[in-house]
Amino acid sequence: MYRLGEMVVEWDLFLAGSMLRLLLQRPTVASRRRLTTSRVYCDSVSLKEGCVVGEGIQGFTESDSCSNEVSFRRQLFVESPQFRNLIRILRERAWGPITELALQEFAEGLTPRLVAEVIRHQEVDSAFRFFEWAKKQEGYCHDVHSYNAMVKKLAASQNFTVAGEILKEMKRVGSEVNSYTFVPFIVHYGKAGMVRRALGTLNCMNTFNFRSDKRIGFHLTQVLESNSDKVPGVEDILAHIDFSNREAFETLIICLGRAGKVDHAEKLLEEMEIRGFTPNVNNYAILVDCNCRAGRVGRAFELINLTQQKGLQPDASVFNPLIYLQCQSGSIEGALKLFEDMGKRGCNANSVTYNILISGYFRRGQIDEAIATLSRMLVEGPVPTEFTWGVIFRGLFLSGHLGKIVEIVDDSIRRGITLYRESLNYVLQRLCKNGKFEEAEKLFNKMLGGVCIPNSHSYSIMMKGCFSAGKVEKAKELYKNMKDRGCNPTPVVYLCLITGLCDVCEFKEAAQMVEEMIELCSDLELDHSTNSTILRKLSQSGMLNESLKFSWHIANNRLTVRKIELQSLMILLCEKGLNNEATNLNSELWKRGCVVHAL
Repeated sequence: MYRLGEMVVEWDLFLAGSMLRLLLQRPTVASRRRLTTSRVYCDSVSLKEGCVVGEGIQGFTESDSCSNEVSFRRQLFVESPQFRNLIRILRERAWGPITELALQEFAEGLTPRLVAEVIRHQEVDSAFRFFEWAKKQEGYCHDVHSYNAMVKKLAASQNFTVAGEILKEMKRVGSEVNSYTFVPFIVHYGKAGMVRRALGTLNCMNTFNFRSDKRIGFHLTQVLESNSDKVPGVEDILAHIDFSNREAFETLIICLGRAGKVDHAEKLLEEMEIRGFTPNVNNYAILVDCNCRAGRVGRAFELINLTQQKGLQPDASVFNPLIYLQCQSGSIEGALKLFEDMGKRGCNANSVTYNILISGYFRRGQIDEAIATLSRMLVEGPVPTEFTWGVIFRGLFLSGHLGKIVEIVDDSIRRGITLYRESLNYVLQRLCKNGKFEEAEKLFNKMLGGVCIPNSHSYSIMMKGCFSAGKVEKAKELYKNMKDRGCNPTPVVYLCLITGLCDVCEFKEAAQMVEEMIELCSDLELDHSTNSTILRKLSQSGMLNESLKFSWHIANNRLTVRKIELQSLMILLCEKGLNNEATNLNSELWKRGCVVHAL
């Protein structure tokens, strides 16, 4: 059993108001950013021991930016009666025997994911006590989800010792770990200025036989960059970090190099070779890139020569940073010399190399040279990627050559060159916005013919183009075609149709679209921007019944709407003498946390 110790809680009016909103508001990804109301300090531990004794790592920006799937799964727990009852009990009572007795009523069917979600919605003290209570329940066992949630909560409050004890428990029971287990230690050690302990997380990962991934590397780089004056010397790092595998070397070489500690990174590469881990081309490519970022062009060239002296054949990844640097500085001639030098050294350019050159030409306004480079790319072999087409289409559009885009697309389709849907969607959007609906329609028909199957975004662009061109029936036809082909409508599609139909005064069909959208609500992610735009359009069109129905739909499903649109609807209802309806609706929307102040 662990002890948390005394909590020091400082409340002000802002925090109190924010917490009140959290109590009322429907939990979303954004509202899960926790208020840290406690700080528990622990004794320092040596870097060699690292996370094993409680020192660790911090969180990741993407850990709060969950995928739609994770967000939807969490929402299932948040909306469940069991979750609501657990949260109610924890918020209404201070922890004690009575609280535990009340929780016992809802202990049946407890799962690690549910426990994790409860932990996320509690202050650290309450969360930890609930975590301890949960593992005593019959038939329940913590897994990586509940462990990670508790570790993150403790690390955020700087209680690294207890968080480290939980890692020991995970090791003892053989629990699965992932990058989200270690990221909180890295992040919060970094915020506390404990760079050595953040680095020591790598030792902890080794005890779990867990190898660093991009998420770990990203956050470690952030920590080193924000605490550059506290980064220990190479000798200190070598003395305290376990470099028994090359992954530890490669992780720190990348992180130190990207954080501006290029000399540290180069010394680690030398030590890596001394310890029997032979450097590869990718290791040198990383150092070339880091030297270019630091403006050390001469050293970057020396490393390219060193790569060949070591008997390694440089590839495009070694030259690309230098070519990019030349293009960024406006020296396209210097970039071309490097491009030719690649060939002389037996190195073939890849799609990234061509993308850099094409982008450099567009930056200097050399449109013909950019297109010639694309033609050369098609002849010499690297297949254009979605990014390549994005660079080409955007460059041509910004330079006023919209017609040239159509020519390139037609030529590519005729030659059987792979095009990408989102790139073509960009072309469709630009054609429609510039009044070239007929050309957009021709391209869209080619997509339907098999060039690239349109998605909901493609259809929404074309529907919007139809309304702008006054082709209302064509927009309806596209909607029907979309559903016939099995392409499910998205909120953007409904937004486009509802606003377009209201603009041409076809209110009956707009009302039908609102009804259909409401029926499909559980399958759609309606955000406050979409809701607000639809509500504003319905109100401006005088469709009071639909406005009220949609507003109650927002309230009943705990969706969100902007305050300004709600106020406009309230004024309209009062002007029509519907004061009671306005009062009831306004009260429910605020009570359920559905109103946001975003402008």
